[in-house]
Amino acid sequence: MRKILIITEKPNVAERIAKVLSRGRMREEMHGKVRIYRFYIEGVLHTVVPASGHLFQLDYPEGRWTYPIIVEPEKLVYKPIPKKKDYINAIKRESAEADLIIVATDLDTEGSAIGLEILDALEIKKDVRRMEFSSLSEAEIRRSYENLRDMDYGRAYAGFSRRVLDLEWGANVTRALTLSTRNHRWVKLLSSGRVQGPTLKMIVDREREIRNFVPEKFYVIKGVFEADGTRFDAVLSSRKRIKDPEFIKSVKSLLGLESRAEVRERKISLRPPPPFDGTTMQIEVSSITGLTPRQIADRTRGIAQQLYEAGLISYIGTESQKYPKSWKKEDFLDMIRVIESYGPLSRDARWVLENLRERAAEGKKDDPAHPCIHIVGAPERGFPTENHRKVYEIIARRVLATLSPDGEDLRTRISVRLGDHVFIARGAVRISDGWRRVYPFIKSEEKVLPKIENGQKVRLIDVKVEEKETQPPKRYTPRSLIREMERLGLGTKNTRAVILDLLKERGYIEGKTFRPTKVGERVVEVLSDLVPEI
Repeated sequence: MRKILIITEKPNVAERIAKVLSRGRMREEMHGKVRIYRFYIEGVLHTVVPASGHLFQLDYPEGRWTYPIIVEPEKLVYKPIPKKKDYINAIKRESAEADLIIVATDLDTEGSAIGLEILDALEIKKDVRRMEFSSLSEAEIRRSYENLRDMDYGRAYAGFSRRVLDLEWGANVTRALTLSTRNHRWVKLLSSGRVQGPTLKMIVDREREIRNFVPEKFYVIKGVFEADGTRFDAVLSSRKRIKDPEFIKSVKSLLGLESRAEVRERKISLRPPPPFDGTTMQIEVSSITGLTPRQIADRTRGIAQQLYEAGLISYIGTESQKYPKSWKKEDFLDMIRVIESYGPLSRDARWVLENLRERAAEGKKDDPAHPCIHIVGAPERGFPTENHRKVYEIIARRVLATLSPDGEDLRTRISVRLGDHVFIARGAVRISDGWRRVYPFIKSEEKVLPKIENGQKVRLIDVKVEEKETQPPKRYTPRSLIREMERLGLGTKNTRAVILDLLKERGYIEGKTFRPTKVGERVVEVLSDLVPEI
């Protein structure tokens, strides 16, 4: 009898795939602590066995703990992660009897590398195929099973190469730092790495900027104007900060002067924001909910990751801000109807159906493997926690926004010239909500100016002076640091939040807004002095 083994990256995904492919008629078995699933399709026995992320640690062969040490990639070894031996044994046992291996890990460099790691470490020499999917919806799971691909070795070896580089780089720097302090008994391990080191330096550099910052006084000057009994404030326009008190006197000398107001009004259309890619989802959902990026997107325990595994949203590790290229109008309507079936958002979804924009708003970012994050299912029995509900609804609202009409505002600019000085007042009034009706998280401040006609005579009746000080740069938060790491190409959408937690665990940084500890600063000093290139 022909036997097929399907290997997934996580237990929940194994259950989901087995349930869909078997149409709920699978048999569960326990192998140690690992739950596996068996079912038949057209007389062929299928077994679904999960991994639990990485099952093996890439490492050097046994030897002295010293540096420098560079080992050829083919001589590196896979060492089983002790807590994951049950998963290893289950896959090893089932693969021995299988005729075909189907790798169904996440479709990214990390997921493909996990598949390759299992094949290599367990020396599986069977026929191998790949399930490729961007969501765990029933339709996509069946489609990916019915259209198996060759194993994506290119992507897998890209992930393996990154692991090799991380090991060679991180191990040598970590060993050098730790061994250099071996006379200090309080030092157990000082680590650094290809991403960890530059990220720590960013935090240290920012802290030094804050310490060395010398505030400077400056002034903001506002003129109070009157026109036929109506008053309004306008800010004095200046290319540079105003620091000279004598300049204030020259402005006050204008009191009582009259001029003609120049008034400009224009309607502007506000296009919806693009759909979420993995990084912008972490940053924006964190900003709205107060959850940390890792609580949202951790590859094993993150809330958005769990929504993906439950078949409610598409893959969260995408770098794309574009919908699937193959989608037609009916596909977008189907997605909106899914959201409509979820009670709390049904009214908003119906409004979007009635006011559907001609083309969905999309961003510039693209990902050849996955589309943007979008809704693929609605919960049948509610959510496990309130935070799961919040994250799902934010993502659903973002999707609805991309399919909603533009918003429209009326922008007003009143400028008054007195001699060489120009005072400007700006106003904004919302004409129509558009997409902001369904996505209320992006705030736009309204400011209503009095009705002043173009060319109307106005008089300066008062001058207000506000003394201020320049402010030091702000410390990084998880959101702002992840955004900067993405801009600089440091880490991946799956690893950036993990790096921040690692820096805390190592005792290098502290606080909700990151401050380096003395140890963290010293590590940066040593690396900057001795190996500034890294």
